[in-house]
Parts: sequence; C-alpha cells; structure tokens
Amino acid sequence: MRNACCQMEPECSTAMSELDRTFIVTEPCPHCGHEVEMRWDTDALGYQSVCPVCGQRLMLCDECRHTDPPTPCDYSGETDRCHRMPPEGGRHG
Repeated sequence: MRNACCQMEPECSTAMSELDRTFIVTEPCPHCGHEVEMRWDTDALGYQSVCPVCGQRLMLCDECRHTDPPTPCDYSGETDRCHRMPPEGGRHG
C-alpha cells in the first residue's frame, strides 16, 4: 500500500520512489526526444502510453526491467511489437 504522506515529505520521497517504482515511469520519447515522467500503473494500464508532448506511442520499455522476475526485451523492429503489447485490435487488461 502506498504511503501518501511520503509524496509530500522530501526526506522520504527517494525511499518511496524506489519502493513504488511501478507508479513513477520515466521514458525518453523516441519521436520528439523529450523525457516523460508520469504516474503509471503497468498492471492496469499496460506497457505503452502516448507521449504528452508529441502524441506518438511511448513504449515503457524500462518497466520490463523492474518486473519480478525481470524480463528481457523482445521488441521486434520487423513487427513493431513485443510480448507486453495487447493483441492487434485488443486492449491490455
């Protein structure tokens, strides 16, 4: 369970961000180059989002390294897909 007070207390924000790593996601957008940081629940929302700057798809690739157990990246440039993406036409969750 999240400790809401730690989001406001600077002295414990680092410790909580490490514990709640799934909820703070930082990814560079490959389309516009901006670093995007957002609250995100990969269990509920999946491993892709939309860049708030350029509107292009944003793959949350770094989050695979923080799963238990960590999973290797299997993204294919040929198919433009990985095992974390929902089926074509489907929705994650």
